[in-house]
Amino acid sequence: MRFKDKVVIVTGGAKGIGEAAVRAFSAEGAAVVIADVDDAAGEALARSLPRATFVHTDVSRMADAERAVRTAEETYGGLDALFSNAGIQLYGLIEEVSEADYERGMGVNFKGHVWMCKYAVPAL
Repeated sequence: MRFKDKVVIVTGGAKGIGEAAVRAFSAEGAAVVIADVDDAAGEALARSLPRATFVHTDVSRMADAERAVRTAEETYGGLDALFSNAGIQLYGLIEEVSEADYERGMGVNFKGHVWMCKYAVPAL
């Protein structure tokens, strides 16, 4: 119970490594905010855990990052840790990459971590 009475946000928390982190934090006693764009998987995961809340979060959008942190504060009374896990991988040849592909990758893989920290750090 190393995280008993602690509140954690996990971005990209609905599946894969994020889901494993959500389950591990929960097993250690944390209340977990699952921040992800996969509504069905995130909501199902939240329902399966004792203290978990899903919030639709596209980390590349400042307003979504702010909403995830606000959800932790309003639902559980604060924030103790951010596991900034969200990331995407685009596959293909460089010659085929579009500007939209590049912007989406940079939005999630770079700006997403910046925006989450922007709102999480003052709450920690």
